[in-house]
Amino acid sequence: MQLPVISLLVKYQVSNLGYDYDKVVSKDTENKKVWTDGLQNCDVAVCTVHPPRDSFHCSVFAGECMKESNVNTILIPKTGTIVPEYKREFYLPDESIRSAVIAITGFTRTYLIDSYKLPATGVELIYQGTEVRRFTTNAERKKESFKRYSLPGNASPVLGNVGMFEERKGQTVLLEAVKILVKGSHPNLHLILVGEGPDEQMLKDKVEDMGIEEHVTFFPFTREPMFIFERIDVLVLSSLYKEGLPNVLLEAMSMKVPVVSSEMAGVPEVVKDGETGYMVEPGLPACLSAI
Repeated sequence: MQLPVISLLVKYQVSNLGYDYDKVVSKDTENKKVWTDGLQNCDVAVCTVHPPRDSFHCSVFAGECMKESNVNTILIPKTGTIVPEYKREFYLPDESIRSAVIAITGFTRTYLIDSYKLPATGVELIYQGTEVRRFTTNAERKKESFKRYSLPGNASPVLGNVGMFEERKGQTVLLEAVKILVKGSHPNLHLILVGEGPDEQMLKDKVEDMGIEEHVTFFPFTREPMFIFERIDVLVLSSLYKEGLPNVLLEAMSMKVPVVSSEMAGVPEVVKDGETGYMVEPGLPACLSAI
């Protein structure tokens, strides 16, 4: 049996054919030919639904190429995060081409069907997984984690937050909760903030202004988050909006690390409150500190 050829519509999809990530936004004849040639050589093309660049969106452009050249490939836009500003055509570029949508949470699937009026038969729910073998605790790695993430000797419990330093991730709310806890029931609590982003300096300034420098440590973005999960006692996802099914929750849970998360989007589909973790209403430091 011949296996299907699957193409992922990303930056380097057809670079060997002369694809230019910056110039493709022009959607000119040359770029249409590059994409059409690439699409004709596969059975399925998967495209992540992401913010458009000006008026360009890869799923819409792929649909145009497929329609104009009568390409028989199946186009599959994949999405997890709901962004109300996104257009219906990002998910269903053209009803005359062969296409389907993959939603990674039941929440997302329902939203797409109810809000965008996408046909239910064309939106499939496929949960993303995680690399269980990679995200499984072991003694040797735990020992190494204490070297990589050195903290005060009396730090306990150790909370971890992993992600972009930006408003939607709610780190400011988490810092307020930390202040409540260290001034109250957990004087030795310590928070590890791991990531990068536009709010990094603002967050560092806030930590200083709040007088909790001894309880918060910043670490840079890492491609080996398993060492973080070995080091912390609890993972906290304090997001305020724009989440789907965060990988960091699946990874932490795979390593048997308790999680506390904002209740939103697909989170309740994996975090069973009081059983596999705890959920709180987003944006409320007092609720977050009470868990």
